Formats: sequence, structure tokens, C-alpha cells
Amino acid sequence: MSYAMWKRTVVMLILLMGVTGIFAPVAGAEKGNTAITVAEATESGAVSIKEARSLIGKNVTTEGVVNVDNGLLQPGKLSVYIQDEEAGIQLFSHQAERYPSLREGDRVRVTGKVGEYRKVTQIMVEDVEVLNRGGSVEAEPVNLSDYTEPSTAEALEGKLVTLEGYMLRVPEYINGGANLILIDENLRVVTVRVWESTGIDLGNIQSNRWIHVTGISSQYGNTYQILPRSERDIRLSKVQKEKPIGEGKEVAAVVERVVDGDTIHLANPVLGTSTVRFLNMDTPETYHKVKDERDQNQLDHGLRAKEHLGQLLSSGDKVKLRIGEEALDGYGRILAEVIRDKDELNTNMEMVRKGAASTYFIWPFQGNTVKAYSQALKEAKEKGLGIWNREKPLLELPFVFRARERGSELYRPVGDFRTRYVVPAREWASVPDENRVFFNDEEEAERAGYRPLPFSRLERAKDFQSLLTRLYGEGEMSKWTYRRLTWRLSTIECHLRKLEKAIKDQNPRAILFHQKKVERAVDKMKWDILRETCYHRLSESAKEQIEAFPDLLRPEVVKEQLGANAG
Repeated sequence: MSYAMWKRTVVMLILLMGVTGIFAPVAGAEKGNTAITVAEATESGAVSIKEARSLIGKNVTTEGVVNVDNGLLQPGKLSVYIQDEEAGIQLFSHQAERYPSLREGDRVRVTGKVGEYRKVTQIMVEDVEVLNRGGSVEAEPVNLSDYTEPSTAEALEGKLVTLEGYMLRVPEYINGGANLILIDENLRVVTVRVWESTGIDLGNIQSNRWIHVTGISSQYGNTYQILPRSERDIRLSKVQKEKPIGEGKEVAAVVERVVDGDTIHLANPVLGTSTVRFLNMDTPETYHKVKDERDQNQLDHGLRAKEHLGQLLSSGDKVKLRIGEEALDGYGRILAEVIRDKDELNTNMEMVRKGAASTYFIWPFQGNTVKAYSQALKEAKEKGLGIWNREKPLLELPFVFRARERGSELYRPVGDFRTRYVVPAREWASVPDENRVFFNDEEEAERAGYRPLPFSRLERAKDFQSLLTRLYGEGEMSKWTYRRLTWRLSTIECHLRKLEKAIKDQNPRAILFHQKKVERAVDKMKWDILRETCYHRLSESAKEQIEAFPDLLRPEVVKEQLGANAG
């Protein structure tokens, strides 16, 4: 080789090395890692994935095993994770067609620039070479506690892991994805992010069960996530341990601000969320545009409810969240009673007691809790407070307003917790405000021990007699009281039969006569119940169970038929 040719060769090498950045120092000093250059990586073939993760903004070459098929997480893009013995990292490119199809178990060598997206460390891929196919990846057993310490969680990012937790919430897919909430015995939380592109049917995942989840350890912003790859990655645990959270479980929290009359934000997340929806009560809404008198009335009462809650809770207040049987609602909000630390005030019940809220119970609920709130509501109604103000009452209960404003139908069957009857959603007004509870469907109501309200008053009277007999057998009333109420009930049944015959015969005079007899007998029975309770011949428990029954025997339907006949 001549000197001139040698000189040209040296110059070309220098230029080439300058373009590829081989002489440029590459440091991970911002993360406290030892500096390494791409030249050193090239000499050894590739850097480890752990080293590559530290080289943000630099070009690297690394090797690893693919732990998820491409196309499962982000169809149309190259989006997989690879891992080695120490760490994992995401491979990403908007142009998947430029690269070979990658499948779980493929060992690959990849070159590209290291960066971050939403705090996920990734390689923006420039080149991928498949070294061999058909390998396997073992999932690393971890615990939810590993995700409470950022350094531990960061070390797991990109790796295939497996863990057990209690599945708290399974929502529906929104925009191609869904966030499932997994907790452990100490209420530590991790999000299971399921992509619809994986083919996972959320309907096959049981909430309120202990679950084994396998998936890629990742994150989105400050939230750590597990990304399952198929339905095989989500399995019901063979041993179902005790439920870690439920009715009465209390969690300490700090109020950030009041959102509206039944919602607050917390200073720090609990169960993966900062929003608390008050349990067992409902306040008028404030989110809507005013179009008519009913809208304005709802808004006015809603703003007053927010103001009243603001007087009970302030920013920085320490509270206890008494979690409900269902810990989260469909929007991912905590469902809880909010107990003020300084005086143990149940702010939910206080809102009902002051007339700022109505009761709102959706199954599951506890009977004693319903009774306590029912009494608070009755007190507010008797005093004409807030939404029960006789001059400016709330025109629509919140659940009725929401259905009208959204153009939807009421669908939840409505139960009377005193009588244990249930009526269709459209007949909600037939159940007294203080007794009203809701179910998601008729089957749920039946499982809870409720049954459809019989149309026939005589059928209701039979149910009432059965209840009286049972309570007498349990020692809840004296023999005198039992005989008195049974006699009164038989009088009502007698006139109901005669009333039915009068209606059949279309005899208006007889209809009016027997209708009045039934009404008078019902009023006397209600008085008997109060008197027997005062004389301690009828227990308070029995009184609570039977006092709503007499009104169900009043012949309101007969009035309508009488009017029709008279017309």
C-alpha cells in the first residue's frame, strides 16, 4: 500500500468513527452509573440490558430474550420487551414492517437509541437481528410490596414477573385498554393494565377474588403496571385467602379538597386512587347545564350540599375512610364513609341528618347501617331541612335527575328494607325515602332475600300474618299483642275480600264503604303497633319489621278503578 493510499484510509476511518460517535463519551452520570462508551460495547459485542438502561440519549447495542409477542401490546407498531439475567427493556418503533416478526422466546440483538416515554425506559429501534428462535422465558416471582419502593420497581421494569393479589376491580375496556386493581393484605396496590389487543376477555376475570397474574413489569408515569399477554396470564388462585378489605375496614387519609356534596379528593392515593365517593348517601348534582326549573333547582341544592360538606371537611383534615363491601365503584373511586379524626364525626350520616343528602344504598349493604341512615333521614324530613324544605324542596332526587339529564331509563329494582319487598325501577316512588334500597337486577334482589311486591292486597296480608307468627314464635311480642294484631289483620282481610267483590260487581257504594273500612282498620293497626311498643309488649326490633306493612294494605288501586267506573 502506498503512503497516499494509507493516508486516505486513515482519514476515512477517522471520519467514519466521528460520524458514528465512537469517540464521543457516553455517561450515565445522571443516574449514578459508571460511564461506558459505545466503542467499549462494540468491542465486547453488546452491553447488558442493565447497562443499556442507564444510557439515556445514547445509541447502544444489547441482547436479550423477547418476553411478549409483537402485536399484542400495540398493534401496528414494534412494541415488545426483552430481558436478560439482570434486567429488561422495551423495544419500540412506529414502523413494525421494517423489522422481523418477534415472538416470545426469540433471542435478539438490537441497536438503537435509549430514551424514556412516560417514564418507561425503551430503545428506539434502528436494527434488530434474530439470533435464534424457540427459547423460553421464566417469570420471576415478586410481591406487591416490591412496587412500593421505586428502586425495586425500576429494577423489575421490562421483565416477565408473576405475583398474587386480590382483584379489587375489573372495569370494561375504554379506548382499547382497562386498568384492573390488584391489592395485597396490607392494601398495597399495583395496576394490571390489560390491552384489548391481547384478546383477554374481561368477563372471564373474577373481581373480589385472589388472582395469580403473570405479565411484563412496566409503568405509566408514576403508576407501576403489570401487562398480561393472554388469558393464561390471569389465573384464579387455588387457595382463596380472607378478603383483605371490606365492610368496616378503615384506612387513614388526608383531605385535599371538597369536589361536590358527596365527593372529595385526597392528598395521597389510597387503593390506587385519590377520589372518594361518599357511601350510603347521594347529594344533588352540579355538573350540568341549566335548561329548566328542575335543572336550576338541582344545581341550587347541589351547591348548598357542597358548601355544607366544605364546612365539615377542610383541606388538610385527617380522616379515616371506612371502606364499603365494594371498595371501588365503576369509575374507580373509593366507596367509603368519611370519619373526621378530631371528633369521630361520620360526615356521610351528618350530611343526611342535616338534609343535605338523601340515603343511597346499592347492594351489598348491612341492615344495621341502613337503619341508622334511615333514622337520620326521617329526622331531617320531620324538621324540613335542606332538600326536604317544605317551601323549596328538591324537585328530583339525584338518581332520578341523572337518568333524565342523560336521557336514560331507570333500571335498578327498588327494595323496601323494612318489608323486604322489591318493585320495578319505574315504581321507585312507591317505596318510602327512608326505606329505599337498590339492586342491580332482580336476581340480586332475590339472593339478598327480597321478593316482588304482590299486586294483591290479600297476598300481602298473608305475608304480614306469616311475619307476625314468626315474630311471636321468636318472643318478640306478647300473646296479647299477637292476638290483637292478628284480629285487626283479619278485619282488614275481610273488607279487602268484600272490596274485591264490590269491584267485580261494579257497585260504587259498596266500593266506597269497604274502602273506608280498610283505611280505618289500617290506621287502627298502626296505632296498635305504637301503643304495644310503648307498653313494651312489642319489641323495637319487631316494630321496625312490621310498621311499614299496614300501609301496603291500603287500597290505592281501588281509588283509580272507582274513578274509572264513575267516569
